[in-house]
Amino acid sequence: MPQEQLTHLKILLRSAPSLLRLTLDTFLTSREAMRLSPATLDWYARLLQPFLNFLAEDGIIPESPMRKVKMPRVDNRILLAFSPEDVKRLLAAYLSACR
Repeated sequence: MPQEQLTHLKILLRSAPSLLRLTLDTFLTSREAMRLSPATLDWYARLLQPFLNFLAEDGIIPESPMRKVKMPRVDNRILLAFSPEDVKRLLAAYLSACR
């Protein structure tokens, strides 16, 4: 990024950290308006977080606005791809095809 553009970005981000935090918080909590699942919003937040941390570490912004943003709640459930019976049938079909 050219130095002049970086300077403009620094000025913009330093002048509005609370606005940026409010925008992120609103974006992450407006699931109903955007019709996105909590998992999608969580994914977006986890993509933004390292970038904003980088900007804070390099002094481009005073602190990462993600520090105070509430992360979306996501149910951590494990989906089984195959039942034990399905696995047995797949293995049996494979073994019979190999004979």
